[in-house]
Amino acid sequence: MVRAEQVALNFTNSTFRLVWPQGELSVDSPLVGRYNVSNLLAAIATAWGLGRDPVVFMPRLRAFKGVPGRMERIDEGQPFNVLVDYAHTDDALRNALGMLRAITPGRLFVVFGCGGNRDRAKRPLMVKAVQEFADFAFATADNPRGEALEQIFADMREGVTAPEKITWIDDRRRAISLALDGARAGDCLLIAGKGHESYQEFADTVIPFDDRQVVRELIGLKTLKPVT
Repeated sequence: MVRAEQVALNFTNSTFRLVWPQGELSVDSPLVGRYNVSNLLAAIATAWGLGRDPVVFMPRLRAFKGVPGRMERIDEGQPFNVLVDYAHTDDALRNALGMLRAITPGRLFVVFGCGGNRDRAKRPLMVKAVQEFADFAFATADNPRGEALEQIFADMREGVTAPEKITWIDDRRRAISLALDGARAGDCLLIAGKGHESYQEFADTVIPFDDRQVVRELIGLKTLKPVT
């Protein structure tokens, strides 16, 4: 049996003691979250089952920083944590936010939206999932495509359980900016839905938009000191 013992989680890494029938190893991975510990164990167990020695391939697992846009941490020297993730279903949001809630000492913020011309039934469920874990949410555009944002928001509002903990911002860049303005040391901001995507889809156009790049630009602008 392959298992993890002495698991410790934070925003910069995950550590645990790997135990398998032939030995033990200390693992320090840059991947964040308990579900990534499970992913690592699945990969290790599969490789071991195929006859590979964990001692040999462990350095590669320790160096693997994850998939772009999947719980990707953006560090520009800000005193709070910012992560970008592709979560765009209620189940994915619940898993992501539940994991972050467990390791966030301060408040948990989320910027998210629901895609246009897609399953309308999941929209209120996504809002309910967000409100279950987040201290405050910024609902915004996420690839509206050919559907009116007003209709998307109307569907989402059916899932609101705490109206004082959510605001509605049409422009995604402004929503991210406001969320960054509100974050303080010890807080965590999750920007969910687009992950690795580098565009926004509207009815008749596609525009460049990368959550990760936008965060970096905004943090840079907000930390500029005026010339005296």
